Amino acid sequence: MTNEDRRGDQDGNRSGGGDRDRDRDRDRYRDHDRNRDQDRGREPSSDRDRERERGQRCGPPRCFRCQRVGHYANQCSWFDAPTASGDSQRARSSSPRRGYQGRSSSSGESRHTPELEKLERNVASLQEYVQLERAKKEEKEAKKKAKALAKQREEEERLERERSIAKRIEKKKRAEEKQLELAKSVDIQLDVGIEYRGKMHAIFDIADQKAGVAYGSEQEAGAEVQEAVGEGVNTGSDSGGEEEVTTVPNHE
Repeated sequence: MTNEDRRGDQDGNRSGGGDRDRDRDRDRYRDHDRNRDQDRGREPSSDRDRERERGQRCGPPRCFRCQRVGHYANQCSWFDAPTASGDSQRARSSSPRRGYQGRSSSSGESRHTPELEKLERNVASLQEYVQLERAKKEEKEAKKKAKALAKQREEEERLERERSIAKRIEKKKRAEEKQLELAKSVDIQLDVGIEYRGKMHAIFDIADQKAGVAYGSEQEAGAEVQEAVGEGVNTGSDSGGEEEVTTVPNHE
């Protein structure tokens, strides 16, 4: 038997197998429709009516083998003559290539690298800005604190000056009060001396009267008394403050 005869037999067997599968599927659908019509209580209709009714009810036909619309499984020829070359091609086409994945991943890394570098630069600049703002804030707070301390020191110095001025004023006031008290005491002593001098004049008057009675003449008695008083004063001043007592002789 030649190769052509073998190929013809294989094709006949393959086509015969496909026809048998289609006939079996058709008989199965026919039995299914007959049972359904019997359940509904009516006579089974023809194949064309059943197909029309099934198409109107279910929409376009779909093959449950290849999952395509437009034909049924008994009309599908996709699984009738599968070839190893086609399967291998479909498998190769469905799986991505390793080299392509490597190139895509490397290109993705190269594409993301500048973005990452830019992000790192932005983060570094942001950190530098935060540190600069923090240093400015600390410097501002230090200046504010120093200003407050200087103001407090000035206030303390002002209060100290006011206290020293108040002390000097109080001291001066006390000195003035003391001088005033001293002046008052001097005035009192002067007043007492005036009264004493008045009493001395009264004593002299009494002495004049007694002398007039003794000597019989007021003028002579007065002259003698004045002369005696004058001599006593002179002798007292010449003797260094010693008092000299003069006695008036009694001519009675």
